[in-house]
Amino acid sequence: MTPTQLLRALRARWLTLAATLALCLGLGTALLLVLKPQYTVNATVMLDMKAADPINGAVIPALGISNYLATQADLMRSARVIERALRTLKMDADAQTDADWRADTGGRGDKLAWLGARVLKNLLVTPSRESNMIALAYTGADAQWATDFMKALLDAYIATTIELRAAAAGHNNAFFEEHLSQLRNNLTQAQQKLSALQRDAGVLVNDERLDVENARLTELSNQLLALQIAEADSSSRKQTAKGQIDSTQEALSNPVVGGMTADLARQEARLSELSSRLGERHPDVQQARANIAALKGRLDEELRRLGKSLGINNSVHATRVAQLRQAYEAQREKVARFKALRDQAAVLQRDVENANQAYSDTAARARQTGMESQSALTNAAVVMAPTLPPKPSKPRPLLVMVLASAAGLLLGLAAALLRELTDRRLRSEDDITLLLGQASLGLLPLDALTRPAGGLLARLQPRPALGAR
Repeated sequence: MTPTQLLRALRARWLTLAATLALCLGLGTALLLVLKPQYTVNATVMLDMKAADPINGAVIPALGISNYLATQADLMRSARVIERALRTLKMDADAQTDADWRADTGGRGDKLAWLGARVLKNLLVTPSRESNMIALAYTGADAQWATDFMKALLDAYIATTIELRAAAAGHNNAFFEEHLSQLRNNLTQAQQKLSALQRDAGVLVNDERLDVENARLTELSNQLLALQIAEADSSSRKQTAKGQIDSTQEALSNPVVGGMTADLARQEARLSELSSRLGERHPDVQQARANIAALKGRLDEELRRLGKSLGINNSVHATRVAQLRQAYEAQREKVARFKALRDQAAVLQRDVENANQAYSDTAARARQTGMESQSALTNAAVVMAPTLPPKPSKPRPLLVMVLASAAGLLLGLAAALLRELTDRRLRSEDDITLLLGQASLGLLPLDALTRPAGGLLARLQPRPALGAR
């Protein structure tokens, strides 16, 4: 069917189109009369992400904001919040609600749960994608009840968030308080062990005391080394003195031995002179020989005494070396013991610090959870409070009539085309060629007596067939 034929068919079937449109408009009007008016109450809640936890100031990470908003929206739709709001409105004691519940369920189940499921169907909670807002909308037949319910729902949501946070904080606080006594005992035991170690050691072992003892050990080591050198030197001189005492440094530097040696040299020189001049038997020569012998005897006695002093000096050095070595070994053991005590004390000190840190952290968390369990703060704020709607939100007369008109036009067009397809007419010369496949022989003009009256009705009436084979 060409567009021209379609327009001619619609002009011919205008009554069908008009009847269908009128029927749809009538149905729309009836629908407006039958439907009860519905009122929508709106509210908006803002969540402060920078103060998700008002006590410790915890901030929700950027990646978790959408999840947090969705969680809060689910909490608003939860049975706990809705039933709490209904309980605030005393809907569980309402006679009409009780009658509806018994009629629907036969008195089985929980009344508030049944009512909450009905209310949830008309509640819309929408978290924003680009902000920290959550939009709420409730639609009901009673504007005042819908407003009261929305207010009760917001109060129930805020009270539930505070209650959930306080309950969780209360459980945490009980846990921390339970472990505080054990941590306190651990700290006391660690301190007692450290004090017992210091008391048993008799000293306060620290790095400064250990440095002093190390300095003493170093000093004793230096003294021992110096005495060992002196002992070795005196021992060497003692061995040398056994064979040639007169050639030792002690003998050469001794003034008595030096004087006797000089006297002996003079006496020997005088004896040699007297012997050559007076002869061996002369009394003066004999006297000189006796003096020399006596002088040698005194010199030998002095050298023996000097050698004995060398031995005594070597013995003194050996004794002092032994004593100093013993003191050095004792000091070294003392330093080693101090190091061991210092290490043990360091371990016990770390145990004390760890126990103290654990106790302090747990005590801080216990104080914090205790504050949270008693806190009535929340990060939710009502930005737009629910107000009584001035007019119904449903149904919308203009929208219903526009939709009815559009549906009437579409259905009217479809009905007119259907009638035209089931009952085809020849409405123009072109229809003869298209529908019958025959050529037109001619056209018969309409008689003036049979022509309809002029005007819009005459123009809309279909024209009779123009010709036939």
